[in-house]
Amino acid sequence: MADHNVRKGFDAVSGRRSRTNELDSIRKKKRDNAFDKMSSSMSVDFHGVEESIDETMFDACMVPSTPEEFMFCANQLRTNDLMEQLKGAFSLRKAAAKNTTKIFQLIVDTGIVPTAVTFLDQTTSDRGKVEVAWVLTNLASNDEFTQLVITAGTIPVMMRTLTSPNFDVAIQAAWCLGNFANEGDVYRQDFIRSGVPASLAALFAHPKCVPKHTSTVAWAIGSIARLATSTTETVKLHHACHVVDQQLFAALTNLDHRAMDKQTLSAVHDILLTVGHLSSGDDEDIGAVLNAGFAKPVIQLLYGVNKLARRAISIIGNLTSGDNDAFVTHLIDVSVLPGLEHSLQSDYSGIQRESLWAISNIFAGTEEHMAAALAQGLLPIIIQCLRKSDADVKSEAALCLLNFTSNATQEAIDIAVQEYEFLETLAKVCQPTADTTLLVSVLDAAKNVFMLEASTLNNTYAVYFESAGGYDRLTALSHHAKLDVASRADELLKTYYDGDDDFDFEDDDEFHF
Repeated sequence: MADHNVRKGFDAVSGRRSRTNELDSIRKKKRDNAFDKMSSSMSVDFHGVEESIDETMFDACMVPSTPEEFMFCANQLRTNDLMEQLKGAFSLRKAAAKNTTKIFQLIVDTGIVPTAVTFLDQTTSDRGKVEVAWVLTNLASNDEFTQLVITAGTIPVMMRTLTSPNFDVAIQAAWCLGNFANEGDVYRQDFIRSGVPASLAALFAHPKCVPKHTSTVAWAIGSIARLATSTTETVKLHHACHVVDQQLFAALTNLDHRAMDKQTLSAVHDILLTVGHLSSGDDEDIGAVLNAGFAKPVIQLLYGVNKLARRAISIIGNLTSGDNDAFVTHLIDVSVLPGLEHSLQSDYSGIQRESLWAISNIFAGTEEHMAAALAQGLLPIIIQCLRKSDADVKSEAALCLLNFTSNATQEAIDIAVQEYEFLETLAKVCQPTADTTLLVSVLDAAKNVFMLEASTLNNTYAVYFESAGGYDRLTALSHHAKLDVASRADELLKTYYDGDDDFDFEDDDEFHF
């Protein structure tokens, strides 16, 4: 396998699931992370894959660059002479390692792909298998050629190759199957039904499985586990992926997190991404991940480098998003709250944002969960995030504080108002130029606080808000172009400040004056 992998599509993609109370404001949310296909952009040394091979036979092999040279190599693979077949496969693999569409097209133009698949399935040479599997893997990593490789009958052959007793052969098959999984859910479903995740996970225990291989296997499993769960059948299939949990957990805990060399860092990162996919689902998915023991090591990684901490905090968000309150109780018992306090103060906005998401889920839980989070001292940090962070963090902080006002006791809210300048902060961020989502969350949070006091006029909380310039901000927002913002501001003015403005709001999202 190559030491360097070319990957794309690893950014987190937002998703959201809502759980609402009578105020329609308590949210528990879920996120998703995306894998994509990967290829090798470097050549590797396959010495030792098959001990009987005389490696000097490859010294004179060409690296083809012209159509004629590619055809010559393809014809070598078409012979019945194993030595010639190995030379042809070697040369094609050296060319494919350049990882360019032009090279891939030259390989495809020889018509060799079906022959390569047959050779992979029938040859008894492990060296031949790994050379040809490499070529097919890199072809499959390119969107222009993935379907061509699939229609040549590669998938069932690769699934058989995955169970090869030769680790080098099996790991190459794992890589190729991961690329096929990233071609779409239809392949993920077939792989799950065929037991591919379990076969992949078995590779973790092989003595030759070093961190770079752990990374490949975790990536392949995650590429399957990212299955969309839009039907009852796909939900069940996603549940079936948890057959790998124990082996994945062992792989994570067996890595030396202190070493943090490039390959170890990549392996931990890819395991976390895969756990993110496994935990992104319903309560059965979350329970399976917790039962496998992932909570403690994931929490520990909140204190690691940003690359790992970001993945770890996303998993914590998934684990806090279930309907079973026992999940959050367990996380609190294993010290998630100090980890969240640490993450909340990260210098990386992505980690701050994910931390707020997880805390928001905790705020949407039981009174005990809320009390534990407040006792950890999270609230003033969240208010500070709303006051001084960038726009994305502010929006997440506003949603978090909305859940706080929806679920906290009056005593807790009074402390926030009197000691942490909560209402002053809400008033400060009510700027007409602010993000609409942020404004809606802030106005709803202010309303929740105002409602704690039965009186509407001379409402103590409304006075706090007004003293910080809140009345003037509400007046400006009552003319906001977005109905969701304007109607909320106008309601607060009329209810708590006896506002004189009287607007007739139309159903359209915008006003036209």
